[in-house]
Amino acid sequence: MQQLEVPGAVIEYVTEGSGPPVLLTHGALVADAVIVPLAGQPALTSSCQLIGYRRRGYAANGNAGITGGTTLADYAADAAALLRHLGVDKAHVVGHSSGALISLQLAHDHPDLVASLALLEPPLADPDVHRRQREQVLFPAMECYRAGDRERATDVFFTGVFNADWKAVMEAAIPGAVGQAVASADAFFGREVPAIGAWSFGPAEAATINVPVLSVLGTASAPFFSGSRPILHEWFRDVDDFDLVGANHQMQVMDPAGIAAALAGFFFSRHPL
Repeated sequence: MQQLEVPGAVIEYVTEGSGPPVLLTHGALVADAVIVPLAGQPALTSSCQLIGYRRRGYAANGNAGITGGTTLADYAADAAALLRHLGVDKAHVVGHSSGALISLQLAHDHPDLVASLALLEPPLADPDVHRRQREQVLFPAMECYRAGDRERATDVFFTGVFNADWKAVMEAAIPGAVGQAVASADAFFGREVPAIGAWSFGPAEAATINVPVLSVLGTASAPFFSGSRPILHEWFRDVDDFDLVGANHQMQVMDPAGIAAALAGFFFSRHPL
């Protein structure tokens, strides 16, 4: 990993392969959960330059490296700064989970940099489903975090959004991922969760984005995530759908080859730079 100083923080990044740039933005707690599985997939690395990065608070120095704010606009500005640092004029953008929200914000705030969006289960849902998810998963995890039990908070959260086998699945693909998740508890529960709660994004903001969108869902994921698809179709005119059979919210960890094939087809066959 290389380091890049951005306003108010430090981020770490790595590139793999060569060709049209593809930016990978991770979701909660495990910063390497997208770049590590996908960097081993020839369908992508033989055709593009993968750019993976650890968002502010997730770098080696964690929260200690943050002197500025933490909003989704800040996360998006960091991604834009990284692309410009690498000399990228325009990139395909992949976001998983909360990283998909950041990808939407990036496309809104920095439209010149985004050629297309691949959104892997963004946490968008109708208010009732959203409320149930918070009550059943997020609130119990936050209680553990506020009590000082980062390990329990991480397990409660990931058991709720993935399933009880998440540790074995994650460790098999990304050795050390469980420790990375626990170490990132402050970044997620302390900063990212409030930032998502304060995020304001709807049809008006989406109307400013005019790029192709790929909606990716796992067929074994919770309804909280599948509810994102009709919202994306309401917001955007050009949306392709892809369902990864048998996968839950850990989709790119469970079946990286399946995700890589879907991304390659969307980016390089349907919407080449």
